[in-house]
Amino acid sequence: MYTNSFFVSRSAVELSTEALIILSDVQALYASPPSEPHAQKISVYRYSTAISFGQKSRVGRGGMEAKIGAAIKAAEEGVPYVVISSGFEPDTIRRIMAGEDIGTLFNKITMYVTSTPGKGCTD
Repeated sequence: MYTNSFFVSRSAVELSTEALIILSDVQALYASPPSEPHAQKISVYRYSTAISFGQKSRVGRGGMEAKIGAAIKAAEEGVPYVVISSGFEPDTIRRIMAGEDIGTLFNKITMYVTSTPGKGCTD
């Protein structure tokens, strides 16, 4: 199925953009559905990250799984910085471009890292 996330990901790759921001109805990627009480935000996506998905949003067609697939594909194909974040938060794009730790970062190098020095595999 071709989703908006797929098309924007392909466009970012073809245009050799420096960054791709995929907006969602949640603040970031979570290890479990954000509606669950102990859902943990994932700041940096890694292939080793365990994720369980909830129901798709009523806002789009592909859900978070489609957004993650598009983000991974864009990062693997050369877009240096891919972020999934909320489109409902004020100034999201400006804050991401300023380097604030909002949303979830997908990066070709960090996706292969299994832990952060001093942090273990919790992030």
